[in-house]
Amino acid sequence: MENEKQIVPAGQQAVEQKFDGSIMQQRAEMAAVQVAKEAEAQVNARFIMAMRNPRNEDNASVKIINTCKNVIFAEKAMYAKPVGGNKIEGLSIRFAEEMARNWKNIYINTAIVYEDEQKRIVRVMVLDLESNLNYDKTIILEKTIERKNAKGREVVSERLNSYGEKVSIVKATEDEMMVKENALASKAIRNGILRCIPTHILEQAKDSIKQTIRSGISTDPAEAKRKVASSFGKLNIMPDEIEKYLGHSLDTMSKDEISELKIIHASIVDGETSWNEVVNSEAIDVPAKESAEVDAEEMTEWEKEDQIQASEEKGSDVKESVKEQQKKK
Repeated sequence: MENEKQIVPAGQQAVEQKFDGSIMQQRAEMAAVQVAKEAEAQVNARFIMAMRNPRNEDNASVKIINTCKNVIFAEKAMYAKPVGGNKIEGLSIRFAEEMARNWKNIYINTAIVYEDEQKRIVRVMVLDLESNLNYDKTIILEKTIERKNAKGREVVSERLNSYGEKVSIVKATEDEMMVKENALASKAIRNGILRCIPTHILEQAKDSIKQTIRSGISTDPAEAKRKVASSFGKLNIMPDEIEKYLGHSLDTMSKDEISELKIIHASIVDGETSWNEVVNSEAIDVPAKESAEVDAEEMTEWEKEDQIQASEEKGSDVKESVKEQQKKK
């Protein structure tokens, strides 16, 4: 009898293995359903709490404008980046985070919805629990990054950048993927939050931020100049590079120039742009400039982001074309 139990026909063995796999798949599906149910329950609970504790828009507006009067916050609350030869300004990720805290009843969720060896797909959702306004964006992250030095890395391909330099496209580590995901998700969250806020409050905030930065400079211009040079120095951007960008000595910087540099510094720190992009923005050909013609006063923050992406792609094509023409000459 024992020998008979040990002898299992091949066909039956295959059926048992398949049956075990089916059980595992069913358990995985049940777990996914359970997670979805819990997420739905959490959102419903947040809706109920939002209805019980509705926001006071006037109070929220006053709080955020008061925060914008803080010099330290104001210097991090806006970004500026060159796009197609023009400068685009907007409210930063740091501002959006503070806005969400004061505005209240905003639900933010980030989840990985798909992942394989080549890519990761992340879904970002920002939901106003009172107006039921929903901002949903899907981010596709390729599991590669560009490196000039690819020593010790698994190289996928190579290309020439807009400056004619060879860069390697290598497989990203998990830490690098996390940085990449956080950067893109933060921008999507920022756009979603700002989409939930009335335009007149955002415009008032911008005016307050700029006024605060200028006021801080007026209090002690010499100290403001010193701090600008010091802050850029921490990014390995030397005073002579800043002077080359301005076209004159740091000693003769105007208040507007100091203000602009402070916003540029915040933009670089937040990953919105780079110093190379800033100093080379005027080298882009005329067609790229024309493609970036926008009326900043009439564009919403998320519309600006779409314009920026489209213009960057166009600007990149123009840069490559210019570089090819230079090589031929």
